[in-house]
Amino acid sequence: MAVQRKKIKAGRILAPHKLVGELTLQLDKNVSLKSTSPKSIFIGKDEQTALPYLVVSLKPTMENKFLIKFDEINTREKAAALQGLTVFMTANQVHSVLPELGDDLIGYALVDTKQTPIGVVKAVLEYPGQWLFEFDTPEVKGVLLPANEATVKAFDDELRLITVELPEGLIEIYK
Repeated sequence: MAVQRKKIKAGRILAPHKLVGELTLQLDKNVSLKSTSPKSIFIGKDEQTALPYLVVSLKPTMENKFLIKFDEINTREKAAALQGLTVFMTANQVHSVLPELGDDLIGYALVDTKQTPIGVVKAVLEYPGQWLFEFDTPEVKGVLLPANEATVKAFDDELRLITVELPEGLIEIYK
């Protein structure tokens, strides 16, 4: 059974901001915060090695950019050590459960919520306002599935598996 990610890739630390340890946080374009006061976030090179950091303050500066201050990060040198690292958050902190969509999802198997195989991702397409997975079924070629929170229920990177809820009648319109 597919397991939903515990941590979601949310963005990255860009650079130290001042001498007191503030940093610039850039959120990914597919992520928005549920609250501007998260208690902690995870930072690391990848999800497995990410460590929790207590958030002292978080101030928006422009679209998807924030000034963030962490407990115990109080010098520019300590802040610089986090520069370029990836930020991970939990599902209750952000609005998106989708990973950063891209060609790295090509080849992932698509299954429905009952774990019935549907197809394999052939392409990840970006259209104005939405992302689409293109896949083939045994009966139909070139099915386009909106890749959003309504259809994508879970990812399992280890099994290269995406659990989806197909909109009613989607496959039938391609027959």
